[in-house]
Amino acid sequence: MRRRHRFSIVFPATMLLLAASVVGGLAHPRAQKEGKQNTVIFAVSREVSRSEPGVGIITPIVLIAGGHYISPPKDDQFVDNYYRSGQKYRLLFGGAAAGSVTIKQAVTLDPSDVGAREAEGMSAFVEVNSPVYLGGNFMALATNARVLGRKQSSRRAPTVRERTALLDLARKAYQQRHLPNAQLNNAMSVPAIDLIDPISLTATDLNRDGKAELIGSFEITIPTLYGRHTLFLVAEHHSNRYRARVTWYHRCIADDDCVERLLVDHLDLNGDGIDEVIVRAEYFEAWDYIIYKKQRGYWRSIYKGGGGSH
Repeated sequence: MRRRHRFSIVFPATMLLLAASVVGGLAHPRAQKEGKQNTVIFAVSREVSRSEPGVGIITPIVLIAGGHYISPPKDDQFVDNYYRSGQKYRLLFGGAAAGSVTIKQAVTLDPSDVGAREAEGMSAFVEVNSPVYLGGNFMALATNARVLGRKQSSRRAPTVRERTALLDLARKAYQQRHLPNAQLNNAMSVPAIDLIDPISLTATDLNRDGKAELIGSFEITIPTLYGRHTLFLVAEHHSNRYRARVTWYHRCIADDDCVERLLVDHLDLNGDGIDEVIVRAEYFEAWDYIIYKKQRGYWRSIYKGGGGSH
């Protein structure tokens, strides 16, 4: 698994200001009228291996074509269509417009080496023009679609009360997986965070009802219980308390067995007023993307694709 960048769960001031200001699913009916290109959704992250300020990297998550979600191809045609130097895409954060990215160049290797192309996941270097902070596990989205995205972002750091609620849900989820209570009590108590690691905690309004949903990724490392235990949660506020609506858990029994899921961002892809949750799944030597959608009151995984290998 690629080494994870740790970060403080306090959002930078620019992000807080911004917040204030193949399984088919139907795409937004207008999203297919963007010209000859299909609608493409990219993950945007900071490129830490280059010294230039404001340089990011984008990797395609999904193509939306004919009302279906399709894993992006890893071929020269994709590069020709979407990675031309100077090509500009809208940057989205928290489901809303938040600037733009401009293609600098595709990540180029030996064009005859299909394996290398697979490894890079068809990425490109971009110039990022946005007040959004990108770094560590903070990621955003980019798209060529002009109609996707709401007017205002709601993504922010959780309040103390929200953070406590999310940690309580994590404790319950771990207990249901039969981790010893004594270990959990030690792990969950503050400030004893040497066992519990809240990798990413986010509060955001996915359905625009004025109530924040909570999204979190966690891990507990207990050497006597086969190493790392990773957890991903999506929680909704209902009847004056938070309830877990998505609970994904994985126990790593060896390094090459480890998996974790991290929030990329959220976006209303089909115009139903509820944002889909887009997650990056990290494996030992690879990664891909998962899209969760709320259907008939339940959150379900409707797409898994994209990515590459390290």
